[in-house]
Amino acid sequence: FLYNFYVYNNSKFYNSQERDFLSNLDEKTAILFWSVGCPHCHYVLTTLKERPELERKLNIIKLEVSQNQTNAELFYSVVKYCNLRYYGVPLLFHNNKCILGRDQVIEYLESL
Repeated sequence: FLYNFYVYNNSKFYNSQERDFLSNLDEKTAILFWSVGCPHCHYVLTTLKERPELERKLNIIKLEVSQNQTNAELFYSVVKYCNLRYYGVPLLFHNNKCILGRDQVIEYLESL
């Protein structure tokens, strides 16, 4: 389930500094991109609050992308980094992988 679905064709958000930052995140850190008004994002965030064990193995940095330009630019960099043609939120970035969609994010966290 994705809140927004886009075709990505803008390369200006991705540079070597962003690539280095993303590839050097440690294995215990993940970034969860979400958006205000996104019901699937709300579901993931609520699930994380109700099930704190899902965050015990990871430091999950939660970044809102619809109202924060800096977060949105990092989101687009992650999309480019993962070579995603179609994307939306929620999107979890962990261990150089993109996990896209409500159920997929929850299942991934449960599998850790």
